[in-house]
Amino acid sequence: MQSFAFDSERITKSSIQSTETHSRYTTRTVKHVLSRHCTILEDSTGTVCGTIDWRERTLELGGKKASIEQLKRKVSNFSMTRYWKWVDGDEYKVKYAENMWIVTASMGEVVAEFTSTVERALRSNLFPVWRIARDVRDEERQFLLLILLYSETKRLDRED
Repeated sequence: MQSFAFDSERITKSSIQSTETHSRYTTRTVKHVLSRHCTILEDSTGTVCGTIDWRERTLELGGKKASIEQLKRKVSNFSMTRYWKWVDGDEYKVKYAENMWIVTASMGEVVAEFTSTVERALRSNLFPVWRIARDVRDEERQFLLLILLYSETKRLDRED
């Protein structure tokens, strides 16, 4: 798996740098008054790859826009497991456990992981790390990053 490290615990306003290559993503969030409006994902050239519109509850990727309700389903209200499927892509099982999101493809193989910020009392915090299988196509890679950003942000909102 290829690893990407966030440079901040604020995942919606961060640089996400590959630990092995010059590959990089950036997230930035536009806010209105007291709430977030949209989070924008850019690649290393500054090109917008995708957007999470928090107000409209939509994701946009590759010029296609879809509502969160169309993309996400859950089996039970008591489970942290969600199933996500991009418009014309594969379905992924996304589950949170032990400070980590794990993304599994339909055949059962882990294709991505996202480790939440680890807060430490006497030392500086450990920022999030995103790992993704090397054979994942760019659009699927960006989709997985967007849903992990969405899932972690919503989880943190619930904790507050």
